[in-house]
Amino acid sequence: MGTIIAQSHDLAATASVMSSLLVGLQSCSLEEVTPATQPPPLLQQLTSATTALGELPDEVLLVVASHLGVGALGAFAQVDRRLRAIAEDDALWRELFGARFGFRPKNAPSSWKLAYRDYEATPRWHPTEKHPQLIATDDGLTVTMPSSLNSDNSVEGTDNRTIRATVEYKPGSGLHYFEVESRCPNEVRYHPYVGLCSTNEAVPVEKMLMWLSDLCYAYGGNGTLYSSPSLEGNHQHLGKYEYGDKIGVMVDYREEEHGWLTFFLNSKAVSSRMRITGTWFPCVGVFHPRHALQIVVRPRVPEPPCDEEEQELATA
Repeated sequence: MGTIIAQSHDLAATASVMSSLLVGLQSCSLEEVTPATQPPPLLQQLTSATTALGELPDEVLLVVASHLGVGALGAFAQVDRRLRAIAEDDALWRELFGARFGFRPKNAPSSWKLAYRDYEATPRWHPTEKHPQLIATDDGLTVTMPSSLNSDNSVEGTDNRTIRATVEYKPGSGLHYFEVESRCPNEVRYHPYVGLCSTNEAVPVEKMLMWLSDLCYAYGGNGTLYSSPSLEGNHQHLGKYEYGDKIGVMVDYREEEHGWLTFFLNSKAVSSRMRITGTWFPCVGVFHPRHALQIVVRPRVPEPPCDEEEQELATA
């Protein structure tokens, strides 16, 4: 298995061709399949997609299957008994996991296939046609921002594991949030809601921690607040945000649990020349979907020119 995986460059073209062939597995006719790239001479001589699959060893077929989305993987498993056995062979997925990521978790997951797909960060984000502010992955993860938000707010997916939300804060703008819908390993849906809220007054760190504890289901039952050095030790107020300041919370959502994760930010501490970007990304975890949300203060690009009057107002 290790030797086959090591030949990743040789398998890349085969995986691309086979992934294209799998799109037409329902008909199993090679003539009706349009490969993304010109197949090598060997594949041109084959008369059907099933014959092409039959020429490959199990380990190579599993590499091909690992590049497929959930729907295509289901079609892959329905072609014949051999492919179904390969798609469900946990031992093969375990070997592929170790070869792909170079390690194995201390606690064996209930399904190595799910563990592999959880760690794999293949870019699969795509916008949906019905809702321009809704994005989704082939694995069933969707992210929605309310349509009432103006165009200054956006949410995008950078890969199958990362969601980036950008919120332009304005005085009195209130609560901004986006909803994440996903599936736990046992197919139970859960809906964590991530909220970003501006306030007119500085918020003590202790009070923020209390809100986080009350509003979210977090790892160990408590929200873990972390911040940049410029904010550490400031327990009276959060002070003036500087470029690059970061605050965030680590969250481990449990099965069938729902919760609000809300950041209360001092709107007076956010200059009109700054913007705050929240990035939602996963941490290492197999049994439960553990995530983190990090909010970063960044300068606006391009930054408008600053005249003397505006500078006096900014420093007042």
